[in-house]
Amino acid sequence: MEETGSPTVKREANIFTSDADYLVGERLIVIMTGLPARGKSYISRFLKRYLSWLGYNCQVFNVGTKRREKLGTKQNHKFFDHGDSYNKCLRDELAMDVLETVLDWLRNGGHIAIHDATNSTRERRKKLIDRISKEKGIQILFIESICTDQEILNSNI
Repeated sequence: MEETGSPTVKREANIFTSDADYLVGERLIVIMTGLPARGKSYISRFLKRYLSWLGYNCQVFNVGTKRREKLGTKQNHKFFDHGDSYNKCLRDELAMDVLETVLDWLRNGGHIAIHDATNSTRERRKKLIDRISKEKGIQILFIESICTDQEILNSNI
């Protein structure tokens, strides 16, 4: 609290400051996780809007968007088969490429980055944690989106 001039009136520090570094201190990567069509991207966009409104420099980094840019929009079901080691390696590579973009953005003034992907295997999450742990001053938060409502799932596909 800081003085406003009157000895009896005090006001709270303004949390809606443009100096969001004061609030964050360190950088944060929110890692979304969950099966496809469970609302991860919806939550990511909503979270970005809210955090931006609070004054944080926040950005969503979507691995699916990167995949479509690099490979086109037509991947068949085999691309997503966990038993296909070549495609699994390709999916992991895309997720790590996006993570490098995230880290570069954070180094250049970003506050909160949202890594929007399924990140559904322990192996993938460990790779993300191991890479982020090599950086100084970056915290990690996992958010898992779970949806079992068939009507919602059908509308998301």
